[in-house]
Amino acid sequence: MNDALELVSVGLCRGIGEDEHMRFDRLFSSGPYELAGRNVAFKPGPKALNNDRPSVGIISLTNTGNELRSVISLEPLSAYESKLVEVLKTADIDLIFE
Repeated sequence: MNDALELVSVGLCRGIGEDEHMRFDRLFSSGPYELAGRNVAFKPGPKALNNDRPSVGIISLTNTGNELRSVISLEPLSAYESKLVEVLKTADIDLIFE
């Protein structure tokens, strides 16, 4: 079972079919966002700004998930960060750690 489905199965995030979609322009102009206790921002390149898929899917935590997240200490996971940076680069987006 993948991580997202496991979170759904224990009621910590909304179902995969219930994910939200944020337009790229809002993603880039909003923020900074929190990633494991650190602020990050997205810096788009020309390819990202002219993307034919103008939104990104977001999986949101439930109230219970948010409550647990507030009491659990999160630390950056370098393997996850590296993969996230790699995937975003393919979409011409830089992840900036502030």
